[in-house]
Amino acid sequence: MVIHWLKDTATSALRPGIVDEVQSIRLERENELTEMLGDDLTPTSPGISRSNTNMSNLEILEVYEGVVISPLWLRLWGVLPWGHSGSRENDTDSKQGSRASFYQTSVLIVAALVAAAAIEQLVDAQMASIQADDGMSLCGRETCIQFRHISSMFFATGSLFGLLAVRAFNIIGTRDSLLVLYARRQGVIEAWACASRRQCTLVMVLWVSSVAAQALASWPDSIRSTISLVVFAFASGVFTALAYCVLHVCCALAMMIDTFCFHFVEEPDLDESVREWNILQAVLRKGSSSLERMFLVLQTTALLGVLFGFSDAALGRPQNTGRVAAFMLSVSLLGVGIARLFFTAAQVTEKCSRVPPLINSLSFGLDVDPARHYIVEYVTYSGAGFYIDGVRITRAMALKIIYVSCILIFSVAVKVVSGDNSQ
Repeated sequence: MVIHWLKDTATSALRPGIVDEVQSIRLERENELTEMLGDDLTPTSPGISRSNTNMSNLEILEVYEGVVISPLWLRLWGVLPWGHSGSRENDTDSKQGSRASFYQTSVLIVAALVAAAAIEQLVDAQMASIQADDGMSLCGRETCIQFRHISSMFFATGSLFGLLAVRAFNIIGTRDSLLVLYARRQGVIEAWACASRRQCTLVMVLWVSSVAAQALASWPDSIRSTISLVVFAFASGVFTALAYCVLHVCCALAMMIDTFCFHFVEEPDLDESVREWNILQAVLRKGSSSLERMFLVLQTTALLGVLFGFSDAALGRPQNTGRVAAFMLSVSLLGVGIARLFFTAAQVTEKCSRVPPLINSLSFGLDVDPARHYIVEYVTYSGAGFYIDGVRITRAMALKIIYVSCILIFSVAVKVVSGDNSQ
């Protein structure tokens, strides 16, 4: 017993270092795979199949590449540098690259000012509610809490932190970015552009609807209310642009998995498939790791913003219930957008989990095929998927988080309303 206890103690003491070492080995292997593919992922690679395309098709392909390299909605809100569509070397030395970086930095500065304005509005509203004695404020209890302004502050500061997190984002934005090159190699540029446009349209509809609902909730009857609406419009615009950035990348990752399955069914080369799966797995991990900070910021901001928004509706004593409903609709639309983002990320993992059954269902001439069994086991044990800080995002996890968030919001509202009725 003592020996076993000593072994367990030594293992637990060494575990953090072992985990870090394994993580570094994995990262080195991923970098090795992506760097080795530098020559294969160039536009002259045989996998791109541009030799049989005429000039009009190439021009159409250039248009689609412009959509996936640097979408307009992301450039508009400073998520990606404005005008970065060429190679990194050309953009770095050109005046256009300098102007693009200047615009992105300007948006970041404006986001910081918007976050400061949201905090200033919260402080002013808090002081005004404490000094109010007309019974219409939220001061019916020992403390006064301006939940609506806290909700806006969370969205403003979350947008600022999201822009800071995206500064090191480099898997898209240039023609030689990893995701763009691999998508070109797999031939999914056009499909990726079409899917991304649909996602962008949905995000824009959510943003416009949320701002319109916010305008109804706080109709500008003073300069302060106008500033509050402008702050919310800008913060929610950056927030939805960050969400669209995650959706844009997830669309590409999901299509790359589908393309791997399609090519395997068409040309079932088992030896080559192992190499291709290693490449795809490295791209998946690179793509998800580049989004993890942004993903965490968006999820935390949406949860806190919606939670405090509903708390404002439950705690307040408004004379106009229509404005309260409009405000709840405004924050709910942003929350729904982030919930959809979670399921889109989980879809990448679900597609990876369906690859082994697909391979296992194919026949290569033998009922009991050791080679087929090997690749099925290889893909299964690779654990490919969408990872956030080492955690594999699945649809079951997304459902649990959504359920817990809804229960938490509902519990807060019911507790507050029950407390009001008891007084």
